[in-house]
Amino acid sequence: MSSYRYSLFADYFQFYLQDERVEGVLANAWGEQAVTNLLAVSPGTISVGTVRNMEVPVEVEVLDSEPVLSFDEWDQVNECDIEVKSGVIVVAGCTDISRKLRASKLSRETIEHGSAMANLIP
Repeated sequence: MSSYRYSLFADYFQFYLQDERVEGVLANAWGEQAVTNLLAVSPGTISVGTVRNMEVPVEVEVLDSEPVLSFDEWDQVNECDIEVKSGVIVVAGCTDISRKLRASKLSRETIEHGSAMANLIP
């Protein structure tokens, strides 16, 4: 397991996880359900909504297998998929300088709201 910690400026109340080769167009992804879930998804891009428009702690873990999770301690849990054809995920605030996380192949993404932790499974 590899763990990466960031402090991202969540400008516009969001930050991104996306394939570095994807444009990340989310204009139509922030519908009513996405706003409620604080999660918008488009091909190769996940936008995680935050409740703060400021620096937020983000932890990304790259795991070898699907984790056994208990959701009892979380206020909200969302699950979605992301295809990362380039093998490189960019982790960035909406207007931040990009930070790159190198991983072989990511096939599933779990975003756990509470501490904004993302578990990435290659």
